[in-house]
Amino acid sequence: MLDGVAGDSVFPDFTRSAVRAWWGSLYTDFVKDGIRGFWNDMNEPAVFVFPSKTMPLDTVHYVEQRKTDHREIHNVFGMENVRGTYEGLLKLQPNQRPFVLTRAAYAGTQRYAATWTGDNTASWNHMRLSVPQLIKPGLSGYAFVGDDIGGFNGSPTPELLNPLDGTRSV
Repeated sequence: MLDGVAGDSVFPDFTRSAVRAWWGSLYTDFVKDGIRGFWNDMNEPAVFVFPSKTMPLDTVHYVEQRKTDHREIHNVFGMENVRGTYEGLLKLQPNQRPFVLTRAAYAGTQRYAATWTGDNTASWNHMRLSVPQLIKPGLSGYAFVGDDIGGFNGSPTPELLNPLDGTRSV
């Protein structure tokens, strides 16, 4: 490990149906063990060694047979990732509605996954910001969204987690 970087990694090209089918098959043992919900995290994709914090923009993707680059695919990548998860789970359990959670979404992702707004801080300001963040996707047809009310970073005050006790208004 060099300077906190784990080393080389590879991202499956979820824009290809064969790759999504392969990805979906990886849930077989989890489903056999009784797990019913799955969280696809860091599927933006996040690559922290580049200034853009994503794949190099000239990374090649294939939307089935059409070659393109990451400038076109970045926002679609997470959706295609959870699509592979959803379709794989549906194939493994055709009579069960899959539950998939994602942080990365694009128009249409609501067909495959619920989402949450990402890593926020345990603060009243982030609580305040979460309200429009949760309402706006619903206005676009993405109704199943949530956030980390208690925050991902930091420690929440008791009042933040229990605002109904009347000590503070949002």
